[in-house]
Amino acid sequence: MKSFSDMGDFSERNVLMLGMLILALLYCIYGLDCATSDVIVFYEISEKFLGGEIPYRDFSTGYPPLSLIFFMFPRLFTSDINTYAAIFAAVNTVMFFMTLYCLVKICSMRNINRTVVSVLFLLMVSLYYEAAIRKFDASVGLFVVLSIFLFLKRKYFWATTAAFAGAMIKIAPALLIPVFLIISIRCKECRKGVLASTALCAIIVLFAVTVLVIAGFDIGAITQFIESNSNRGFHQESTVAAVAMLIAKLGGPPFSMVESNYTYDVSAPLCDALVDIWTYVMIIVVILVLMIIAYAVSKKGVGETGEEQLKMIVAGTLATTIVFLLFSKVFSTQFILWIYPLIVLFAGYRNRCGTIVVCVLSVAMVLLSTSYLGNHNVWILLLRDSILAVFLFESMKYVLFREWSFKYVQFNKYEP
Repeated sequence: MKSFSDMGDFSERNVLMLGMLILALLYCIYGLDCATSDVIVFYEISEKFLGGEIPYRDFSTGYPPLSLIFFMFPRLFTSDINTYAAIFAAVNTVMFFMTLYCLVKICSMRNINRTVVSVLFLLMVSLYYEAAIRKFDASVGLFVVLSIFLFLKRKYFWATTAAFAGAMIKIAPALLIPVFLIISIRCKECRKGVLASTALCAIIVLFAVTVLVIAGFDIGAITQFIESNSNRGFHQESTVAAVAMLIAKLGGPPFSMVESNYTYDVSAPLCDALVDIWTYVMIIVVILVLMIIAYAVSKKGVGETGEEQLKMIVAGTLATTIVFLLFSKVFSTQFILWIYPLIVLFAGYRNRCGTIVVCVLSVAMVLLSTSYLGNHNVWILLLRDSILAVFLFESMKYVLFREWSFKYVQFNKYEP
């Protein structure tokens, strides 16, 4: 079966211009009046900081330290909440464009059809844009794709450092670091840079924590952004909560909603039985997936070309991130932004039928994720998780066997 590559491709400039126009239009429609939801919380954090309170000592942000850059940046220009929200939305829009830019550059480097990848990314962004600009999870996608781009440019030290910097904004990009370390098992060229960056980042974290503790900061407050999720109940959109709600729907024990962190957790017999051990279960499962990836890399390597490395990075990171999401206690809708760049690159190495399937599943996943809060239908969550399970299966299939479902056809513009 032919790939989409024989349909031709727009130039980098045209694709980026299209993305700029679409994002500008979305911003004009949604970005000028968005002083609701989490933006108000971020504004209040900036107010505390400007009022002389010290983060992690006088109050907890609930996020890693570099997230303060996003909260404080709009305050450089205004103290008005509405203008603050508009600037915050503009920052998110710029991050979406920067993510698109990195995706286009990766496509050009590996001869992937830029148009297909970019259109799918812009479509997924458009479907969730109105809510996404009130969060800052767009930073995760940006730092994930930036790290991959730098890795393919053979800037291994900076690729790993970018993943670490992204994790200091929101923790998810840290999942790239073990994937890079695993690849370095067989990739001698990247080993030095990846290990050097990992060691340096670990030293920086240990030094910073030590200094803060000596200065009188509470270690619990410093790590609160991790414990706030691990020590709470099952968020209403998490997989375990969805199963508990389904059991109740089918006539089993009832559930109730418990307010937590500006949202709701699910209280049910299943949730109550698992809540104390589930963080350990999640850690074990994530480590197990990483061990499988490491085994596959040690046996089959990652290939000699940047193209093979790209496929392994995308498959490995996508699998690890999906497992993290499915087994996490907290799965807020905005977390799907974490895997946007990985999914569109995942679609890039398929035959035409495979690309269409990935596109349809991706759009369905976004629509299901965004529609749940409107009607709280548990079947929506289970369908969303089923789609993620399909992506997980496909990712692990490539990691272990170096092939996708459907007959593999290189999605390469220059192959006949």
